[in-house]
Amino acid sequence: MNGSIAPHLWRGEWISESELKSRVSGLSGLIGETVGTPLDLRALIDACAALSKTLDSGTETRKLTDILQAGGGVTEAEVAETISGIADFLRRENLELKLRRELGSADPFHLARVEYSRHLFECWAPLGCLVHLAPTNSPSVGFLSVIEGLLAGNVNFLKIGGDDTLFTPTLLRMLVDSDSAGMLRDYIYCARISSRTEEGRDLLKQILANADGVAAWGGEAGIEGARKLTPSSARFVDWGPKISFVYVARERLEDQQLIEKIARECCAIEQQACSSPQCVYVETEDRSELRRFGERLARVMDLESPKVAPVEPSIAEQAEITSVTELCRLESCLDFTQVMEAKDGAWRILIEFASGLRASPLYRTVWLKPLPKNKIISALRPLRAYLQTAALSCDASRASELGGLLLRAGVLRITESGKMLDGYTGEPHDGVYALQRYCRGVSFQSDGSLKGISNFADLETGAQPQTANVGPILTKAMFQNADVDPRFSELFFKSGGSSGDPKLSVFTYDDYHRQMQLAAEGLYAAGLDPAADRCMNLFFAGGLYGGFVSFFTILEHLGTVQFPMGAHVDLKMVARTIVEHRVNVLLGMPSYLIQLFRENEELFRTYRGVEKVFYGGEHFNAVQKRYFMDAFGINLIKSATYGSVDAGPLGYQCRHSEGGVHHLHGRLHRLEILGLDNDQPVEGATAGRLIFTSLVRKGQSLTRYEIGDVGRWITGDCACGRRSPRFELLGRHGDVFRIGATYYSYQKFLKILADHRDYGEELQIRLKGSGIRGLEKLELSVLRDRGLTAEMVRGLLLAEYKDLDESVSQDGILEFEVKLITPEQFEKTAGSGKLRHIIDERDEEDRSRG
Repeated sequence: MNGSIAPHLWRGEWISESELKSRVSGLSGLIGETVGTPLDLRALIDACAALSKTLDSGTETRKLTDILQAGGGVTEAEVAETISGIADFLRRENLELKLRRELGSADPFHLARVEYSRHLFECWAPLGCLVHLAPTNSPSVGFLSVIEGLLAGNVNFLKIGGDDTLFTPTLLRMLVDSDSAGMLRDYIYCARISSRTEEGRDLLKQILANADGVAAWGGEAGIEGARKLTPSSARFVDWGPKISFVYVARERLEDQQLIEKIARECCAIEQQACSSPQCVYVETEDRSELRRFGERLARVMDLESPKVAPVEPSIAEQAEITSVTELCRLESCLDFTQVMEAKDGAWRILIEFASGLRASPLYRTVWLKPLPKNKIISALRPLRAYLQTAALSCDASRASELGGLLLRAGVLRITESGKMLDGYTGEPHDGVYALQRYCRGVSFQSDGSLKGISNFADLETGAQPQTANVGPILTKAMFQNADVDPRFSELFFKSGGSSGDPKLSVFTYDDYHRQMQLAAEGLYAAGLDPAADRCMNLFFAGGLYGGFVSFFTILEHLGTVQFPMGAHVDLKMVARTIVEHRVNVLLGMPSYLIQLFRENEELFRTYRGVEKVFYGGEHFNAVQKRYFMDAFGINLIKSATYGSVDAGPLGYQCRHSEGGVHHLHGRLHRLEILGLDNDQPVEGATAGRLIFTSLVRKGQSLTRYEIGDVGRWITGDCACGRRSPRFELLGRHGDVFRIGATYYSYQKFLKILADHRDYGEELQIRLKGSGIRGLEKLELSVLRDRGLTAEMVRGLLLAEYKDLDESVSQDGILEFEVKLITPEQFEKTAGSGKLRHIIDERDEEDRSRG
């Protein structure tokens, strides 16, 4: 025990020895309650990232150092290195990469469609309760094993030695304290139990009786003892002893830098790691050549060993070193071996002329043996179950040959000398991925009732959409002017700036492909059938615009037939290609699609093979939709996705979504809807500003980002069965404007004209300051030559838009004028060329008068 702290951790709470014994009998019930609720990976990664920052800051380093050093046998530098390694392991980007590498996804526990031609779903599922039996010689292993168990979604019970320090349980308590969601405590138990006593073994048996999996670390005897105690129903995951070695090819025998690296790794951490070199193999059969290499290595060991502070072996360990060394010295009389040893006994090289691999007694003791390439398999294969790392030093031209022989002999990991103790995030451990060993692969086959569903996460109850956030609102200008870490700057797309000036949005490839996968699922939900549809991608390409590239990737994710045409200017050629290749699905911007069909009207009226249109980038109004459906037999027109270049895909439509109604991409974003003129959440279905927070974005931070759109919540369940929050787009924030003390909607002006005059063309509104009469003015422009007069439009809008009529006709506080203009007279944005719906000239007039 350490001070007043009890020796065990039980669901985040320190408990005494007697409390542990009394509570173990109820462990089964507690585990059953916990496994019924899936662990929130996002909360886990948030907690780990917070703890990583705490460890990096050094605020807890002194306490952890004191705890670990109280157990003896470890230097302050080694403690610092251990804590630094743990902090690095816990970094958000490293954990997310580990999930993707080992389980194939950052969201591996939701059943996901594995192919779109059949209704097959697969995912990973936790084992349930995972008991970890940690070794006593590595202070970080137990803690990191629990982290892996948590990443695999399991309840974790860690057993450490009865004489172990409180280093590991203290770290676990710090993790629980870092969890703002408060759910991790139920998944974590840690007990200090001695397996040497009958009482300790009985207690361990009670704990193991609840195990669905056992992760055992240690030596052969310890592993075998754990295996005997493990229930037959539990998966036994052994992380037993391994042997690593160096292999020096003949062309590298004179490499002095290589010999220095070998010497340093023989001294580092007293060879305690499984990846530490216990043997150096030389590609030779010449004894004198082997001795000369040993002499060079001995000279360097004399130089390198004093640089590393020694850790004294135990009495038993020293006895083994002495026994092995003296036996080797004895056999040298028969010219079987030779001993090279430091004068002070700090290190020893044991030369043996037989090639068979032998374990070293460690503490700077290394075997030196000959091994020609034609004997690699025969010498190493007998110990294949124990082989781990080989540091291969050879010319590049021989790497495949020698590396292949080592791998076929049973080696699990090949690296270079000087890097044997290093690793990388996502690297297999002892030839396997730990998370896969801590999980089960599960499947779900549907009869077709789940058509349109890509991921079961969409069928689960989503978070309350009105959940408030904290922090300032992020404007487009703030977002685009923020610095981006170069590590996360891999993919650039052009985005319209706040004043029409083009800006760039930055993504990592991981973020891009995750977003495109979700966008693909949204397109499938909207009605695209990858098994039957033949799609033509007609979005604009080039100039760093992302539309065409994104939808190419989206269709690739779906595995559907694709004709990547782009918005080609030769409309006749495009139309011929559609007909000749039986294309039935078009994806593009409404303005281009309308132009394409009008230029080839007779061809498409005859063909009538285009069944579905998925649009993006612009609004597709009711008049335009009716024209497509009535004239060309198109039966499905849906939004391809709702999103922006900056934020990526934000929402999607299902077959039951009409107009601007979308489901939220809840696995990518959180949504708030705030008041039009304040930052408070709206009530009910009141219109407000859409504010998005990305849950997985790296690089450019997207927290409380004001996208510039207005919408409202849609309450109730959707007929498609999805539980993700729904919202209705009502237009751009600028489309809802205030003039003459009243709010107006651009979309409502457009809807009235579409419903009553079948006008589905461009419409532009100018807001002007006080004129001669001292009134503000609303000036509305529509296309001439559409069978409309200014008086007709003005009268219709005053008759159908009551708020407008009140301000203009009854209260007399607003002037209202309608103009008929040509297409060229509409004002467009400089960057993308899109129509500016609302042009507010009031500020400009005020400035000019000032």
